[in-house]
Amino acid sequence: MKIGTWNVTSLIGKEFELIEEAKKYQLDILGISSTKRKGQRTLALNNGWQLFYSGVDPSTHAQAGVAILLNPLLANAVLEWKPINERVALIRLQLKATILTIIQVYAPNIEADNMAFLDTVPTAMESVPMKDFILFLGDFNTHVGNDSQTWNGVIGPNGDQDLNNQGRCLLDFCATKISSNHPIRKIKSKKIIRIRWEALADEEARRKFAKEVDQRYSQLPSKETDIELEWFLCRTALMEAAAETCRTKQIGFQHGQKKTAWWNEEVRKAISEKKTAYYQWIQRQTPENWQNYRQLQDNAKKLVAEAKEKSWEDFGHQLEDNHYAANKLFWQTIRRLRKGGQKSTRSVKDSSGRLLIREEDILNRWKEYFADLYNSPSEKHTKSSELRLNESDESNDISLAEVTTAIKSLKAGKAAGVDEMRPETLKSLTSGDIRWLTRICQVVWKTGKAPADWQTGIVVPIFKKGDQKECSSYRGITLLSLPGKLFARVIERRCREVVEPQIQEIQCGFRSGRGTMDQIFTLQ
Repeated sequence: MKIGTWNVTSLIGKEFELIEEAKKYQLDILGISSTKRKGQRTLALNNGWQLFYSGVDPSTHAQAGVAILLNPLLANAVLEWKPINERVALIRLQLKATILTIIQVYAPNIEADNMAFLDTVPTAMESVPMKDFILFLGDFNTHVGNDSQTWNGVIGPNGDQDLNNQGRCLLDFCATKISSNHPIRKIKSKKIIRIRWEALADEEARRKFAKEVDQRYSQLPSKETDIELEWFLCRTALMEAAAETCRTKQIGFQHGQKKTAWWNEEVRKAISEKKTAYYQWIQRQTPENWQNYRQLQDNAKKLVAEAKEKSWEDFGHQLEDNHYAANKLFWQTIRRLRKGGQKSTRSVKDSSGRLLIREEDILNRWKEYFADLYNSPSEKHTKSSELRLNESDESNDISLAEVTTAIKSLKAGKAAGVDEMRPETLKSLTSGDIRWLTRICQVVWKTGKAPADWQTGIVVPIFKKGDQKECSSYRGITLLSLPGKLFARVIERRCREVVEPQIQEIQCGFRSGRGTMDQIFTLQ
């Protein structure tokens, strides 16, 4: 694992250039000083890189600022991000059996302010659990000399001879507090492959998808088989056709896949030329080198501005041209811009308040929490009514028309369940393809046995408010199998036909074409 630190003298608008430098030197962790960014946030950058930064209050003048840039390989290793102030911040990483705490600092230039800074650093260290390994990164703005004999194990023999008061304070601190042994292990990345369902917004893609499905369905057995096998064959045919038509994408660790639309080869080349010219001017500070640097700097700024403008224009054209998914894309962008960066947390507390860091313990805690939440005893209704169903209704087969109507009522863009089936998949099927799904629904209707996928839900905790490490601060959202919900919708429509005539006219809640607001107008 490679770790570095850099004083960038302002990070505003340089995030992607920063990533290029980290890639160039193959860094996994980069501590950054003098960011001049306001506030405390976490940003998801392109290709899975994450930027954690801590700055001054947004209402004050921009100054100082510290940040930590993490390689995508470490995206899931973050246990805690703790921004303290504009000069000190720490992050805890789970590296297999080792927990590494990185404290990023940026010391002030003025000696008087440096004492207050050195008081803050021990406070940050005291908040770190004893078992953690601590690594300091940053710009201490000191001269520590090169007396390696006096300060054995603290500094090496190579370096400038100057030693100032701030340097002595730093050497004393390091000699009493810090050890040089930091065993660091590299964690494995998790790559998740997903189908590009958004491609089905195109009419030509939908026709191609339907054709691929027809070819696969024609090879399936015509006789009804076991429900699990029946569903497996159906799902496999749909997913293979979708992968062939829509292609796939990789989420999580995004190796080589850019997320930033405006960052292109022309911009990268211009910024690289600007940096080369700057290094040349540093080595030989001639008027010609300075003029060359300024010209390339202006050119880079111009190209970045043009690339950003073109990116927004392309986004606008996409909204205009793609009516099928434009509304969803538009509001996704609005929410992202309004919400900004989000603080991320991976660890949670158990019922006694103890912090859990092992993945197995965290999963068990979530299981325990939701089991208690959803399995709590409910009030029993003593009053019951008996509804009689017509025998003809019980024996009637589920028709193609019922399934088709249920598919048409599905809303596009909804999350998939454990079977990864999306609404776009079913809405792109032809009537011939829907017959296969109808047959599966009919088998479930007759036998009373549904595929395991239809009975499995994925519970996703969505943070609402409060402490991010408390399970009670989250609301559980269950993602169900879409074909299973489709079958439930068909049954619900049949039940509604029986129940609806027996509901009193004054009942407005949960009825089609009515609402509880109607009762308010009735009272008026």
